Amino acid sequence: MTEQERYNVWREVDKEFLRNTAADMVEDYFDGMCREDILGELGYKTWDGMLENLAIRFEHMQDANVAENDTWISIIEQRKKETLELAKAKPEEKIKREMRCALWICHAYNEYIHKHGKIPGATEDDVTNMLIEAVREFESEGNLNQLPITDFAIKKFDAEMRRRNPIKEGVIVRVAGEGKPLADLDWVLDNVTDREQLKRWIGAVIGKPESYYILYTVQEIVGDKALCKPANDDAIVFELKDLRATNAKGDE
Repeated sequence: MTEQERYNVWREVDKEFLRNTAADMVEDYFDGMCREDILGELGYKTWDGMLENLAIRFEHMQDANVAENDTWISIIEQRKKETLELAKAKPEEKIKREMRCALWICHAYNEYIHKHGKIPGATEDDVTNMLIEAVREFESEGNLNQLPITDFAIKKFDAEMRRRNPIKEGVIVRVAGEGKPLADLDWVLDNVTDREQLKRWIGAVIGKPESYYILYTVQEIVGDKALCKPANDDAIVFELKDLRATNAKGDE
């Protein structure tokens, strides 16, 4: 199993852990209430959909300075408040909210493909279904805000991009405009142990090239870091999350 595959497995385990924690916290909060009534209280249609959405909210809201249980309770109570506000809303207000959410998500997708290119292998129907799914996950939000919805949508697009075109050693990648090379020498010393490999990674860190290239070739992957080499310069270390795979020729 490659480092990327191990990372993907870890991410899936982490997501499953959050979903299970969400289930425990919800059931503790609504002690003794059946699932159907809990879904009604929180405004969700399915149990799995609820757990997925609450887990995403937790990833957005978690704070090292706040106890995790307090964060979960805050998320549940905020969702209850939103559901009550939505129930009081007039039909035309609900439609406006859904339209606003759809517009923000579509705008986020346009920005995404302008920056990262189209999702490889995704048909027009695939994209439409992905956008509709994102809208449905937020259509019952009582307190819509463009920033968290856009952030959620971009994470959804990224996940689909990585699923269809994973980052592997030897592939050509392009770096997002805000992508910054890793300059943490301590991380390299702690995580890269092979002597020849260590020389390459340290050289990439201390080189700190001033110019950034669009296309790189992934040379090595360790955990969530990738050693990448542009066409005419020294190698650079990037966070995997800042990379987007292209096809073998480096085309969009």
